[in-house]
Amino acid sequence: METTNLDCAQSGYCSLGKVQPWTGDVWPSVGLKASVAARSFKKELIVIGESRTNPFMQAYLEFRHLGIGHIMWITNRQEKCEHAEMIFPKELGCGWSTQVYPQHGLVQMHMHRVAYLARSLRLGVNVFLVDTDIFMFRDPYRYLKSPPLKDLNMIIMRDGDGWANCGVVYVQNAAPNGASAYIVGDILERLLRWTEDSSVLQRKEREPPFYQSVGAGCWDQSVYSDTMLSAVSGRPLFFHCWNPGGKHALAWRDAHAQILNVTGDLGAAPYMNQVATSIPTDLLELKRREAKEDPRVGVTDHATLLRARISVPRSLGAWPLELGGPPFADRKNASSQWRQALLADEPSLWPDPYQNITSQDSPAAVSYEDFAFFPLWFVQTWSMNGWSGFWSKPLVDGLMGAVSGGGSNIQPQKSNSTVTLVAHPQQWNISAVVSPMAHFVHCPGGPINKLSVKMANGRYNWTAAHISKAGVGAFFMSTPQVQAPERVVAYSDDVVSVQWRNETEFLKAIRSLVRVALLSNRTAAFPYLNATLGWVSPNFIKHKLPIYNSDHRFIIYAKSWDDVRAMWVPYLQQECLQRGSLVTHWQGGLLPVEYEHYMELLLERSFARGAASWGGGTEVSVAASAMSVPSVYLVDIAGKSRSTEAVPKEAVVEGGKRVLPKSVHMTASEVIGLMKGSTSRVAILNEMILEASNGAGSDTSTAEDRAADSQVEAAMNLFATKNCFTLPQ
Repeated sequence: METTNLDCAQSGYCSLGKVQPWTGDVWPSVGLKASVAARSFKKELIVIGESRTNPFMQAYLEFRHLGIGHIMWITNRQEKCEHAEMIFPKELGCGWSTQVYPQHGLVQMHMHRVAYLARSLRLGVNVFLVDTDIFMFRDPYRYLKSPPLKDLNMIIMRDGDGWANCGVVYVQNAAPNGASAYIVGDILERLLRWTEDSSVLQRKEREPPFYQSVGAGCWDQSVYSDTMLSAVSGRPLFFHCWNPGGKHALAWRDAHAQILNVTGDLGAAPYMNQVATSIPTDLLELKRREAKEDPRVGVTDHATLLRARISVPRSLGAWPLELGGPPFADRKNASSQWRQALLADEPSLWPDPYQNITSQDSPAAVSYEDFAFFPLWFVQTWSMNGWSGFWSKPLVDGLMGAVSGGGSNIQPQKSNSTVTLVAHPQQWNISAVVSPMAHFVHCPGGPINKLSVKMANGRYNWTAAHISKAGVGAFFMSTPQVQAPERVVAYSDDVVSVQWRNETEFLKAIRSLVRVALLSNRTAAFPYLNATLGWVSPNFIKHKLPIYNSDHRFIIYAKSWDDVRAMWVPYLQQECLQRGSLVTHWQGGLLPVEYEHYMELLLERSFARGAASWGGGTEVSVAASAMSVPSVYLVDIAGKSRSTEAVPKEAVVEGGKRVLPKSVHMTASEVIGLMKGSTSRVAILNEMILEASNGAGSDTSTAEDRAADSQVEAAMNLFATKNCFTLPQ
């Protein structure tokens, strides 16, 4: 494969087509070693742990566009690997584990991911572990293999609270019995031993009562921070997982600060050295160009790297009560199996930190490795850059005059009744982004928006989504029973383009749309906002980044600098979108970016041919008649029709007058009349501004109407309990 024009060419890590496909069980040592041998390239291996096929595929394509293919997917079931093989035949590395861990608050998938990372890095390869909620803007190896990162053994992303974020981890040149291997391996050790026997956590002399959910499983990210802190301090610590909180929190912090020989907030990492380093010059290009035109933007060519020497911790037989006391009972089955698996892979293992043996603890026996948090220039977060427009290719390219890197260039093909995905790697948005990669930490609206951020920024491959989610549905509203919207109600372009004066006014339009959707038994297509509105993006300046959006309550994206859009938090939550999630008769909602894709599918004849294969389950048609409501139109899917008529325009009321209601109330009988598609003119609706009249007006409704309206209001109140379609608090 030609790699000259790929971003990986400079580093020499273009591996797509140069590693062997592999599928199998990675728990046996023979399977683990075979997977590493097949999938590694120049002693480098990228590991993605994910139970869902679609998020993995989206992340895999991020690397594939750069020409990087040495990726190993760790998932939870064999059939996931078999499904992926249908999408990328003879290309992927995919493994599952037959090891079943004890019931645990931490999901099994996280245990499998940690286990594979800990074991593979002990086999002499360098391992780059990433979550699926990422963008890869540039080849990461250009920076991992250059100063100041190339001399470090372990680098972890730093979270907003100052501690470890295990969504981005890189380990290189680590000893199989060294501190880096210990940090990852001991995560599973701790979780398994607490799960096997939690009696040590309930001892009467343990005062104050320690973190009670430890017995059900401490969050893996917290355990990463604890084992990292242990390696820095030189003794096993449990700062996060046993933190008593409340009135005991200060004493707990001070006891650990004393061990680390520091004072103050440990989240500020006072236990690490601050080293001034240079920012790679190619990452400064955009910032420098911004600074020339915008005094709000400052540029510096150096950054602080937080680094520390780490070693395998030793208890020296001492377990002070102020640090939590003895941490474990004796090993039982699961934790013993874990240690046996490590020894079977590679006999050289770190000394057991929990044995009360002092003879091995002479200072001469201690070896050190180097640890650091990733500098901010290497990995962006949502709260750092994503909210402000820096991840939008049209906006960034509009600033830089960059040559477009193109889209995903992926087309569905059918061969022997199997849908496959054909993709061609290419440069993709590498010209003008400030960091090599981004991790979607703290997106608005909850975890599902890690995918909607990809959709909004044009880095979501819908073909991969439809194939990956066949039988389930590719939309957030989808359920196995209804995988794609069958009938949709949406505001017309006239309403979408309204210059809403404030958030309250826009909220009324959203709530009115939801009411119509509930009464008409249709899926609501939520409108986007004009991001240039003052209450959305104060001080918006065309061709200037960052775009400061109010309290980060919006996902900013764009078609161009003339069409900058925003999605709004009150309709972004999963409960707001999924069919039947809170209200049984709720047909769900479509995000603006989903609705745009949905309309493309309706207008493409190819979707009608491929709908059944992609999980749509129906042929596609567009309703021949429109809803006779100003500013609202409907799109239908009919089970057998093959109509490809154009999407109908919205109708007008008697006399040709158009109305853009900011809040519309419809009775059930009015909606039913509209659903019949009658060609007769529908009477002008009973329009009421709900906040002014409190829903009152000329009461010509029937008992049936009032019952339906009451049901809708009950649904709206239930939505509000989940912060759906209501102003953020």
